[in-house]
Amino acid sequence: MLDLYEELKKVVAALEEKGIPYAICGGLAVSIHVEPRATEDLDLLVLAQDLVRSQAALEPLGYKRYGDPMTFTQGRVTVQRLLKFEIGGEDQVVLDLLLVGPPVLDTVWQSRQSFEWEGMKVWIVSREGLIALKRLRGSPQDLVDIERLEGQGP
Repeated sequence: MLDLYEELKKVVAALEEKGIPYAICGGLAVSIHVEPRATEDLDLLVLAQDLVRSQAALEPLGYKRYGDPMTFTQGRVTVQRLLKFEIGGEDQVVLDLLLVGPPVLDTVWQSRQSFEWEGMKVWIVSREGLIALKRLRGSPQDLVDIERLEGQGP
């Protein structure tokens, strides 16, 4: 069974090794900012111009591009999905690369922060940036996450 936190550590290490800037976002960012919560995928912001380099850095870990980039929220968010399948098993890890480019994501990118997590330095979107991303999508889980993020102190 693939462990999401271990996968995140490997992904971060691969990007750091290649000098590719990133920021953790999504459910794992909520877990780091507030408290752990269940999530089923990895979400990272990367610069649009670093998409090909990011895919190349993650391919040795088993991550393969899944389809073409998808656009959401009236074109404000573009996502490239990567998948990793467990060897000899049925488990998979979904890794969504949110491409920084549109003005909304530029603001979120500029507010990213460095955190010490699990004994390593990681880049993560700020609490305010995460709230902005969650407002864009507005799913029921996003609304719960926003409430948790706004209810916690710095």
